[in-house]
Amino acid sequence: MSPDIFEDELRGQLRSAADAEAGAFLDIDTASVIGSGARIIRRRRMAAAGGTLALAVVAGLGAWAVLAQGTPDALDEVPATQSGTPTPSATATGVVEARVPDGAKGTVLVRLDTDRRTLSAELPGGGAQDRAVEVGTLSAGRSEVLYGRVSEDPLVVVGVLPAGATSFSPVISEQRGVSTGDAELAGTGYRAFVVRGQREDRGTEVTDVYWTDGRAVRTADGRTVESAAMGDRIAYHDQQGGMFGVVTPEGWGNVPTSDDTDTGLPPEALMGVRRDASAMDTTYAVLLPPGAEDVSVDLAPDATLEDSTTSALGDRATVMLARLTTPPESEGSGVTQVHWTDATGRHDVGHAGALTTPGSGVEIGVYGVTLDGATTVHLVRFDDAGRPVVTDVDASDLPAEGRLVECLPDGGAVCAALPDEAKDITLLDVLGRELGGQAGWDQVDVPGAGVHVVVASPGAEGLAVAQLRWTGVDGRTHTLGFE
Repeated sequence: MSPDIFEDELRGQLRSAADAEAGAFLDIDTASVIGSGARIIRRRRMAAAGGTLALAVVAGLGAWAVLAQGTPDALDEVPATQSGTPTPSATATGVVEARVPDGAKGTVLVRLDTDRRTLSAELPGGGAQDRAVEVGTLSAGRSEVLYGRVSEDPLVVVGVLPAGATSFSPVISEQRGVSTGDAELAGTGYRAFVVRGQREDRGTEVTDVYWTDGRAVRTADGRTVESAAMGDRIAYHDQQGGMFGVVTPEGWGNVPTSDDTDTGLPPEALMGVRRDASAMDTTYAVLLPPGAEDVSVDLAPDATLEDSTTSALGDRATVMLARLTTPPESEGSGVTQVHWTDATGRHDVGHAGALTTPGSGVEIGVYGVTLDGATTVHLVRFDDAGRPVVTDVDASDLPAEGRLVECLPDGGAVCAALPDEAKDITLLDVLGRELGGQAGWDQVDVPGAGVHVVVASPGAEGLAVAQLRWTGVDGRTHTLGFE
């Protein structure tokens, strides 16, 4: 949602990735392409999605995974199926080679022996790297995705896609930047591709490859996942693989939907590209429950809705797919709230933004979730293992002093839902003494909820907050303790 609290972090990673490979990326504007998995703050654990794949988009512009410009049918729902695609007419015989750019500084020689149907690769360099490494053998009678690792440090994965693929997106086992490249294997019915990781990414693996022919999204094993298209943009949901995302002519934005990333909020995916000096084009998708109706979004003041559509993804989900325009300096997607009605009632979900705890620097996503008029504030952070930690605050019928909850363990930071904007805040210990020194606080307004959320911290180890004293815009002072 907007603003996405890791957007700045993502932009920084994009710049760092480009700086690290400056020789290959001198023509890349790191602000011009932002692909994001935005299931709230999930970029910290974006194994297989979001920040990782956004880096792949930037790293490969001109060499990355948009192979051609396919145009899907408008609002063409594609159900999930399990099938291979027929092998395209192959005219080549013998060994066909292609030198594939790795999206960074080099190339990889890829060979397909059309008689034996074996795929191999040769890496540049000295010693053993000059030897051909066998990747695998293609099945007869069907077109498929085949790939394998040919180098560990740096990670280099080589594979082939059906010739009809218009773009692809590798799924990465860890949050890492990758670059990609592709080239035609003429007359074989396949395109060769290369995925290259950062040199220090020992242990990182490509665990799957999503690809599209411009109409539907498929996995490496041939499954067609549930998809819906709007013009040249596709939203898809792979329930089996635990992934939700969007595909645009510029690239992919993916977000995991597995149980260990669930926060109780609808998953969102973004893909943005700078159109010119004055505008950013953003493709936004949100995954909603099956049967969701009356779906709409509220926009940031500087955002314009260009087009949108809502479609069922089979019988398990509903997707809203939208295209927006925002100024290039804007943060997030441009969407501030999502509204829909389903069997459980009327839902209004808004992203207030990010709060950073003073001292520790932990970022907390703040969301307002209203169901039939009753509002709950979701406070979301991630633990050291990358798992979401969600704290709920009942914001319905707030008392005049508000409600106080612990948002970091051991009193390291507290969060408060207040009925009024705070103009001044003082933190108190269990004896009612003021915690000064490095103490600090920040606040955001929850869209549409009439609630202000504050995060406050003593800013030093060994100190714990027991009470919060605050003064509102009306000049009244309240002292708030834990319930």
